[in-house]
Amino acid sequence: MKNLFSLIFKLLILTVTALGIYLTLEDANHLIETLSYFTSFVNVMTGILYIFFLVQLVFKKSESNWIRFFKQTLIVFLALTTIVYSFVLIPYIVDFQIEYVIFSLKDIIIHYAVPFLVILDYAFFDSKGKLKPSYMGGNLFTLSVYVFYLFAYISLGGRFHFNGNETIYPYFFLDVQTLGVETFSWIAFSILVVVMILSWVVYIVDHILGVPLNDKKR
Repeated sequence: MKNLFSLIFKLLILTVTALGIYLTLEDANHLIETLSYFTSFVNVMTGILYIFFLVQLVFKKSESNWIRFFKQTLIVFLALTTIVYSFVLIPYIVDFQIEYVIFSLKDIIIHYAVPFLVILDYAFFDSKGKLKPSYMGGNLFTLSVYVFYLFAYISLGGRFHFNGNETIYPYFFLDVQTLGVETFSWIAFSILVVVMILSWVVYIVDHILGVPLNDKKR
């Protein structure tokens, strides 16, 4: 019965994720550009991985280390998109009166609904206490994959359009030319620290939840 509920819940997550991606791309003027934003990157990764999670569940294969690694990776980076959207992008949009609809259905889905559902999926259906400390370093590698993709996209002529301007930077806080090397370096370092902190929190919570309630110290 638990596997059936897990299957239904994962199908729900895949459906909601697909809806969020569809709404993101529906009115996009530049398809590849829209997919090149980090939030889009993470949500597409969520959709792809949940197809694999469903296949693994349907064929009743046991959880592998790869499955556990990618599940916690999704939690970390989906949480990162929620934090950045809520505490960095929204204040910037409001302060500079940028023409962008905040808290649209699209943004609610990709920045809040998908992260929340993935966390619930882990909480209800995943084995606990099996995450490894090495996964924290693996998350930095996953982040570097996006960075390398971004370099390739820009090198091949890809650009981002923001408030009527064309730029090579997907987000204002990555604009090294405007911010300067020192400020940019601090921001880049801060992002790495936040990723490591989120990874550590996920690992610690998993470790705590993995301890049996009836396990008493002697």
